[in-house]
Amino acid sequence: MLPVMRGKGGGIEVDSTGKEICPLTVVQSPNELDKGIGLVFTSPLHALFIAEGYPLSIKFGSFAVITLCAGMPTEWAIVEREGLQAVKLAARDTVDGWFNIERVSREYNDYKLVFCPQQAEDNKCEDIGIQIDDDGIRRLVLSKNKPLVVQFQKFRSSTA
Repeated sequence: MLPVMRGKGGGIEVDSTGKEICPLTVVQSPNELDKGIGLVFTSPLHALFIAEGYPLSIKFGSFAVITLCAGMPTEWAIVEREGLQAVKLAARDTVDGWFNIERVSREYNDYKLVFCPQQAEDNKCEDIGIQIDDDGIRRLVLSKNKPLVVQFQKFRSSTA
């Protein structure tokens, strides 16, 4: 999953932010040549393919972590802390809901990710966008009308 806008960062990965010892924050690489970590999309609908509007779980494929962090979660969740709803790898303090893929442009196969809280009024989903923190880290967060527009590619490991 790579951003459509070039010069605005690269693929999706994890990083440690704040006082985190382990990398739990889902971020966009600042390097536009970095394709990030491969993602796995699954749906409780058990469909043969992922389509727009399907409820999704998103998790990272495999990635190296320091030994101290072995066994940490790889599935994405929305965590609300200090007024910010961010995409994290978390097993607690999460907002109940699911992710969806929505098409932005049919002409160019551009998409965005949204998060749909379970308790939302009118099934209102919010865009997943980028918020650059004070340390220059490009966090994935819920954003109103400022989506990260992406295109999907089959992931190929650089070590393969």
